[in-house]
Amino acid sequence: MQYHIERNLPSKIQINKVNRYLLEGWVFGDVRVRSISAKLFGQEFVADSFEILRPDVAAVYNDPQMFSLFSGFSIPIVIDPVEKAESVELVLKVVFNNGRTIEKIISTILLEPYEELIEEKINLPEGIFRENLLVICLATYNPERKQFERQINSIINQDFSNWICIINDDCSSSKYMNDMLEITKKDNRIFLFRNKENLGFYYNFEQCLKLVPKYAKYVALADQDDYWYPNKLSLSLQKIDEDHDIQLVYCDMKIVQDDGNILFESYWSNRKNYYNSKDLDLLAIANTVTGAASIFKYSLTKEILPFPPKYGNVFHDQWIAIVAAMKGKIEYINIPLYDYIQYGKNIIGHTDFTKKNVLNLFNEIDLTITQKQQLSAYSTYKKLKLTVKQYVINGLRAIMRGYEFQHINAKHIFTLASTALIRNPDTVYKKLLSRPFTLSGLLKVHLKVMKNKETLNNLELSLFFSKIINILVRKIVIPFRKKIKAFIKKKNLFSLSSEINNYDVVGIVDPSIIEYKRKFFGRTFELIENRPQTINLFISIVDPKNFFGGYIGMYNFAKKYFELGFRVRILVTDQKEINPDDLIKVRNHDLTLKDFLSVVEFLPCYSDEQIIQISEDDIFIATSWWTAYIANEAVKKTRYSKFIYLSQDYEPVFYEHGAYRVLADNSYFLNYTPFFSTELLQKYFLSIGYIKEENAGEFFNNPVLQFKDLELTAKKKRKNKLLFYARPQAQNARNLYPIGCLAIDRARELGGFSDEDWEIIAIGGDVGEQLLPSGVKIKHIGKFDMKHYADLLPDHDIGFSLMDSPHPSLLPIEMASAGMLVVTNTYYGIKDEKYFKQISHNIKAVEPNIETLANALLEQADKIHDFNFRIKGSKVNWPHHWEDSITKEKIQRTLKSVFESEITEKQKISV
Repeated sequence: MQYHIERNLPSKIQINKVNRYLLEGWVFGDVRVRSISAKLFGQEFVADSFEILRPDVAAVYNDPQMFSLFSGFSIPIVIDPVEKAESVELVLKVVFNNGRTIEKIISTILLEPYEELIEEKINLPEGIFRENLLVICLATYNPERKQFERQINSIINQDFSNWICIINDDCSSSKYMNDMLEITKKDNRIFLFRNKENLGFYYNFEQCLKLVPKYAKYVALADQDDYWYPNKLSLSLQKIDEDHDIQLVYCDMKIVQDDGNILFESYWSNRKNYYNSKDLDLLAIANTVTGAASIFKYSLTKEILPFPPKYGNVFHDQWIAIVAAMKGKIEYINIPLYDYIQYGKNIIGHTDFTKKNVLNLFNEIDLTITQKQQLSAYSTYKKLKLTVKQYVINGLRAIMRGYEFQHINAKHIFTLASTALIRNPDTVYKKLLSRPFTLSGLLKVHLKVMKNKETLNNLELSLFFSKIINILVRKIVIPFRKKIKAFIKKKNLFSLSSEINNYDVVGIVDPSIIEYKRKFFGRTFELIENRPQTINLFISIVDPKNFFGGYIGMYNFAKKYFELGFRVRILVTDQKEINPDDLIKVRNHDLTLKDFLSVVEFLPCYSDEQIIQISEDDIFIATSWWTAYIANEAVKKTRYSKFIYLSQDYEPVFYEHGAYRVLADNSYFLNYTPFFSTELLQKYFLSIGYIKEENAGEFFNNPVLQFKDLELTAKKKRKNKLLFYARPQAQNARNLYPIGCLAIDRARELGGFSDEDWEIIAIGGDVGEQLLPSGVKIKHIGKFDMKHYADLLPDHDIGFSLMDSPHPSLLPIEMASAGMLVVTNTYYGIKDEKYFKQISHNIKAVEPNIETLANALLEQADKIHDFNFRIKGSKVNWPHHWEDSITKEKIQRTLKSVFESEITEKQKISV
C-alpha cells in the first residue's frame, strides 16, 4: 500500500465547542479500495470522499492497475471538548476489496481542556459605559495610511458614542504598525493589539472576537479601508433592538473607487438579496451578509466561536451569518450606511451577478477565439471533423472541471454547513443545511432559486452536476478505466497537437500526458508597460511540511536580491491555488526569513489559465528542471536572453530512465547563468561537460545548524541511538532507503546494534514502526519543523544518511555538527572520503554497498564514547549563516551575466 497524508489534524486541539477537522491525502494498493476511515479517541470516522481523481499521483507512480489515478480521500473528523488532557493516536484504516485491512498510525494528537484567554486589560475611558456597550472589531494587515486614517476618522465621527474599537493587527511590518500607532492615539476608545504570528485574514477576525470583553452587548465588524457614514451604528442599533429575536443586522453600501468615484449606488444593483432563516440553505451556498455591514449581539459569539477550520474559500462573515440565521433572525437595512472602497488590495471585491440560465453552464464547451481562427484555415470537411473533435475535447475538459468542483470549489460550502450541523441547530434548519450534500437537496435549492427569481451564480447547479459526474466516475469510469483509456487512444481524441496548437489533453484519459504538458510548458506571461522590474523565483509548492534544506535555500537566495533593493515575487508552478493557512505557516516557519516572506508576493503559476504580468526588465530564477523550461519560456518576453538557474542537485538522478530524466538532462542545455548549491556540484557539472570554465557561474554552501556549547556525556538511563534519514517514498529514491535498511540489517547480523543497547530512529518519512529481516526494529518518527529538528539531533550518537547524487546533502554535515558520528556514501569519485574528512572527521564516507556500509556503522559504533573526538568533529568546516554563504558580490556577478545577455529589437524579431 502506498499512501501520503497531505492535510493532518493540528498536533494540539483545545476547543470549547465541538468542531470539525479534515484528514486528507491519497492511498492506493494493488486492488481497489473498499473503504477508508480514521480512528481517534475510540471513534471511527468514515471518509465522505475517496477514490478522488489524482493525476499528479498517477504521474509519479504510474501503477499498471491505475488505482493511483483514483487515490485521493477526505475524512471529516468531529472532535468534542474534553475535560482532561489526553494524547491520542490518529489511525488511518484502509479496507481493500479483497478483504485486506491495513491500519497506519498517522500522528499523535494532544486534546486539552479549553482555557479561557486571560482577558486583555481594557480600561473603559471616561464616559463609556458597560451598559449597551458596542465593540467594533477591526482586523488589520499592512493598511495603507490614507485609507486606514479615513476609516478611523469615520468611526470616531459616529453619532453613537458608547463604543470601543479593538484593532487586532496580523503582524504588519514596522512601517504600517507605526502609522497605526500614530493614528489611533487620537481617540482613547481605540485599543490596538498585535498577534504573535501572522494568522491570515480569517483567523485574525476570530482572534479579534476573542478579545471582546464579556460585558459587551453588541459587536460590529469593520474593514481597514472603508468609510462609515455618521449614522451607521445608530441606525443599525435601532434596527437590532426592534425585536428580541433579531441576532444580526446588516446594511447596504455604495461601491466606491479610492478616488471617490461611485461605481454602484447599491451593493445589490444586480444580484438579489436574501437573509431570512428560511433561506439558510441559500446562505450556506452563497453569502449575502457582508461582515463590515453587520452588527450582531455579543451573546451570539458563544455559538460563533471557534470558527470552523479554514478548509476551502471560507469567509468569517458567511459563517457568522449562518449561525445568526440558525439561532434567530437577520434583518436588513435597505439604505447604504458606508462606502465600500473597491481597489486592488481588498481581500475580496464587490461580487455581483445577475440571474443566470442553466444553459450558461454549457458555454464552457464552446470553441475559443483562437481555436476558431485556427480551424478556419482548413477545408470544409477537415474543418468539420476537427471542430467536432475539439468540441468533444472541450466537453471532456468541462467535465473535468465539473468533477473537481465538488472537491475544490465547493469545499467551503461543506465546511460551513457541516460545522453548523454539529452545533445543534433546530430540526427545520438541519434539513436546510443538509441540502448541499444530496442531489435531491440541491434540486430543492434550485427550485427555490427559480421560484423566488434569486441566483446563487449557478453554484447549486454546478455542485449538482459535479455530484453526478463523481457518481459516474466511481460507478463507470473506475471499473472500466482501462477500456475507456484504450478506446480514447484508439479514437485519437487527445491528439490534436499537430493540427491545432491550442489543444487540451483529456485528463481523465491519460493523466501522465496532462502532467507532462502542464508541468514544464504553457504559461501566460503578459508584458505590461511601466511595470516595475521584478525578480521572479519559481518554486514548485508552498507546503510547510516540505520546508527544509532545498526550500530554505531557494527563499534565502531570493532574499539576497531583496536585500539589494529588488522587488521579489514567488511564482508557484505546481499548485492551482495557494492554501492561505499553509502560506502563513511557511511565512512564520523560519524567523530569519519571516520579514522577507511576509512582504513578497506569492502567485500561482500552475497553467496557462493564470496570467502573470511581467515587465521587459524582469529576471527569472529557476529552481528545478521543469521551472527552467518555464523560465526559458518567460525570458523570451523580456529584453534578456538568459535566466538564472539555481541548481541544488543533479536532477536526472531523481528519476529512472524515461521522459522526466531526459527532460531534466536537457534543461542544462538551455540559455542560463548557473548558481550552484555547493562547489562540489559545480565541479561535477564541469567534469561532465555541461558547463565550461568561462560560464561556470557561482556557488554557495548551504549553511548548516550550529550547536554551540555542545556537551556529550554517557546517558545511563537511555540506550544508544542511531538516527537514520529514511525516505521510503518513490520520489525520494535517491536517498537509497532499501540499501540503508539492509545495511542496518547486515550490521545486526555481524553482531552490532542489539535491541538491549540500541534504538534505531528514522526521520524524513511517515510515522510508524518497521521490522527488518534480522529483527531490528526501526521507529519512524516522521518530519519536524526546524526547532524540533535542532533539538532532536544532539540526542543521537550515530547518524546514517545516504544520497545517490553528486550533491553532498546537508544532513550528514548537520549530524556531524550535532556531535554525531556519521556514515554516508561516496559518489563516483566526485564525492569521496577525502572531501568529507576536510569538513569533519566525524563523517565516514564509503561506497554505497550493503557490506561496506554495515562495517562502517559498526566502526562508528565502537567510537561513540570518545566524546572529545565527537565534540572536536562538531566544529565543521562549513558555513552556519547565510551572510557567510551567499555574498553580495556573487549575486551582483550573476546579475551582470543576465544584464549582458540583453538582446536588441532586431534579435527579438529574429527569435
